[in-house]
Amino acid sequence: MAKKELVLLNDRKFRMLRVKQILERETDKTHSITMTRLLELMNEDTESDRRTLYDDIRKLENLGTKVNIDKSKTPPHLNVTERQFTISELKLMIDAIASSKYLTKSASQALIDKLKVFCSRYEAAELNRQTLIANRAKRVDEEFHNNVGLISSAIDAKKKISFQYFRINIKNKKERNKKLSFVSPWATIYAEDNYYLIGYDKEKIRYYRIDRMEDIAILDEKREGENEYKIIKDELPFRTQSTFNLFGGEKEYVTLRCPNFYYYIIQDKFGSDVIAHPIKGEEAFTVDVPVAVGDAFFGWIFGMGDKIKIVGPKSVKDKMREMITRAAKSYR
Repeated sequence: MAKKELVLLNDRKFRMLRVKQILERETDKTHSITMTRLLELMNEDTESDRRTLYDDIRKLENLGTKVNIDKSKTPPHLNVTERQFTISELKLMIDAIASSKYLTKSASQALIDKLKVFCSRYEAAELNRQTLIANRAKRVDEEFHNNVGLISSAIDAKKKISFQYFRINIKNKKERNKKLSFVSPWATIYAEDNYYLIGYDKEKIRYYRIDRMEDIAILDEKREGENEYKIIKDELPFRTQSTFNLFGGEKEYVTLRCPNFYYYIIQDKFGSDVIAHPIKGEEAFTVDVPVAVGDAFFGWIFGMGDKIKIVGPKSVKDKMREMITRAAKSYR
């Protein structure tokens, strides 16, 4: 071993960190390590004794690492009882990473492996058995991640950006717009299972799918549209609360009638704070919900069959009737 490494291994701060690393890797609430085994592992790197180890553990506890020492056993058993993340929290994060379509399978696995340093090796093995990386439509290039980085830099610098916007045509090829887009970026949001840039283009606030942007360049021009963004910013919680609000029309309160059994669907779509109004003598209720009225909303209602009905306002009922008529004509 090199001289520089020997000095590091005998450094007291390094030794304390090494104790922390071993305890967090080898122990959890149901697995412990003996003081004898801890000494053996420590002596692979540096000379240690029980007195210095107990001293290191006391210092770790002062820094927030909770170590339980069971002295009723011979030799004493040690285990870490509290961690930065619980297993349930790690599982939630890992599931989100595994199912993200914006991460390749290898990138998902790399992030998941990094999260596992926050649990013991026993818990990591259990997470391995529980985690399945879905074979969904995942991105296969790194351009998306580069785009996110460039957009974030432009937002921080309050600068405009230019980019080429495209769509995928029927031949599964990129169909680029004829002109470059010049946009003032204000924020990014995740909605409808996609990441969007909220930007101002000298006319109004628009939403751009980040995975459909390429050749992004940060311009030496101050961004515009601050007043327009302030207006839309107040609406973002409403716009992102369901799958049909982002690109729908004006916000309206719509009254829906549903069987009691379908209350969970209303909660899933509009949030847990919606108030149901029971209909006397029936196993049904009505609810008033804010909606950006548009084809996406009507499509959702249509997909519910006769279970969820629009009660009012009349103008929204009329638009629903028109959509049903148009759909029926296409099947004649």
